[in-house]
Amino acid sequence: MTVIPHIIHARTLGDAWRQCVDKLIADGDRFNLVVHISEPSTINDEQLRQYNPRRIDSSVMSIFDVANTIFPKQSGKWELGIDQFSDYYKDVYDRLKRRSPPGWGFYFQRLISFGSTRSNQLASIVAGLGDWGRRHHGAFVLHLSSIETDKPRPQGGPCWQFAEFMADGDKLNLLVTYRSHDYFLKALGNFVGLSRLLTFVCKKTDHLVGTLTCISTYAYLNKHKTKTERLLAL
Repeated sequence: MTVIPHIIHARTLGDAWRQCVDKLIADGDRFNLVVHISEPSTINDEQLRQYNPRRIDSSVMSIFDVANTIFPKQSGKWELGIDQFSDYYKDVYDRLKRRSPPGWGFYFQRLISFGSTRSNQLASIVAGLGDWGRRHHGAFVLHLSSIETDKPRPQGGPCWQFAEFMADGDKLNLLVTYRSHDYFLKALGNFVGLSRLLTFVCKKTDHLVGTLTCISTYAYLNKHKTKTERLLAL
């Protein structure tokens, strides 16, 4: 299996996902799939519904369920201050987690309450981008995996490892890394959730939405290749 990176350029989330799965269907699972999306805030709901894996398998999470594990959809709650927003959704996600199957994690909780110190990384990013002006000489980093709570493993979560916000003048770009990435069940929903996260941070820091880049260290369809082909044929 090759480790040479393959780079995909696309305009929208759905176009990016389609190019990725076409590549995985043709060549098989691979290391180092890099996806660069130039307009991640351009959401085509019809296309998302078309590529929703629940059309093939009613037992799996929908694209929108997956997106919600990363960030809540835009609503009036986005107008709250960052502390109020975090407190409100902490309670919401706590209730969701109690009702969800064991092991169904929520990355959002790691954004607002991370590690033994329960650090609100989202608030720190918003404050940093708001206070440090427009010319940053490095990225603002969010961590989604910790040696305190997560063990090395070949499979299982967390798959999203970290995120980097990079300011380029008035625009804000987001880069994320997944160590293992299921392109039938999770990837498109992940893209939607990440788009929400980037849009929210831009809103809170008066930036324009820039690009989204996703590095899938191991990208796969695995046993879902046939289901993916059926989904694309609908």
